Amino acid sequence: MTFRFCDGMDSYATTANLNIRWNTVTQTNISTTGGRFGGGALTSAASNPYSMSIIKSVSIPSGAKVRIGMSYKYGTGAAPNGVNTSYPILALNNSHILGMNTSGMLVVTTLGATTAQITSTIAMTDTSFHWIELEYQLNGASGSAQLYVDGILQGTVTANLGAAAAISTITFGGGYVFGGTAWIDDVIVWDDQGTSFNTYPLGPRRISTLLPNADGDLAQFTPKTGTAHYAMVNGGYTSGNYVSDAGAGNIDLYKFPPLSYTPVDVNAVVGNYYGQNSGSGTTSLIPKLKTGTTTISGATLTLPVGALALFQSPFMTDASGTAWNAAAVNAMQLGMGD
Repeated sequence: MTFRFCDGMDSYATTANLNIRWNTVTQTNISTTGGRFGGGALTSAASNPYSMSIIKSVSIPSGAKVRIGMSYKYGTGAAPNGVNTSYPILALNNSHILGMNTSGMLVVTTLGATTAQITSTIAMTDTSFHWIELEYQLNGASGSAQLYVDGILQGTVTANLGAAAAISTITFGGGYVFGGTAWIDDVIVWDDQGTSFNTYPLGPRRISTLLPNADGDLAQFTPKTGTAHYAMVNGGYTSGNYVSDAGAGNIDLYKFPPLSYTPVDVNAVVGNYYGQNSGSGTTSLIPKLKTGTTTISGATLTLPVGALALFQSPFMTDASGTAWNAAAVNAMQLGMGD
């Protein structure tokens, strides 16, 4: 597997919702309309980008090339204060790897240090969103890094960035700035392991968050109320609606509204599943995708007993194995089985 995580920042109604998808959230707010394309974005609280920190647990093996893409904007306010290892834009295992100098240029550093390995030629101080992609490899003397901004290569280095180590957390922050506001949108994390979704760089990306708007061809789970299955699974994190099933071999599929734009290409469709085992023993949820007349399964998920949890299941191609395009996304049905 090479895809690890993504977040379009569009699914949150309140800041408290962030704790459902992210492991640690500090001084971070939600702007429901401040994103790069008008949707949601994360913003720094109290106009202090340095205080913003949001951490995601991952499981990336030692020696792998970690790849991170995100839209980042620094708004008007105080000038950046330079690279500070306590206030990163990006960190691995709680150790700094990306900051911003006093001129607003991005600086890739040695792990946990202020030593500059790559400095961008594009500044972040123009109050516009920029697409940042960083590839970073901890592998002793064979380590390496590459930085792209808005699809333009900013630099490549082969150096000892730090000893080889498994990556367990990735931190996103606003950088060492005392005024103004930072925004983060459309986060993607992947690596060079596996045989799919291992291209670098991706180039500027946009994540569309689609909610079910109709029942699909199979509706075999039991809705909490009513007969419209999709209406039980398109609410927010605080919704009390759900579909359930006590058997095995049943499938629920849902249709979605079309994309609001036509992308040149589509890397993946990622299903998000928020559920629990309300009984005992082991309960499995199997992601399902239907395109055309073919239905396929994603990797089986094990639901926790008595506690809601969020899972992501990526589909790198349509159900026939063909690369995604806008038409296929617009016609797909996504759901789950057991």
